[in-house]
Amino acid sequence: PPGAHVCEQLTAVNGEISALTATDGVCLMDYRPVSVRAHGMWNDRFQSYQGQFPNHCVAIGYTGGYLFDIAPR
Repeated sequence: PPGAHVCEQLTAVNGEISALTATDGVCLMDYRPVSVRAHGMWNDRFQSYQGQFPNHCVAIGYTGGYLFDIAPR
């Protein structure tokens, strides 16, 4: 399940979204800017992340491939 992958990835980087390893993949260079945000508690610490990307595909890949992959395709 995708949620389990997100938890594994975040555990590996102690909840630091900016430390997630980008995935290899192919995204169209369709310019449709998106902003992504995540806020919450991780091991009793407030974590916050915000990123801007040229499109949704790039945002997903840059943040490990699972965390922001929430929109139906």
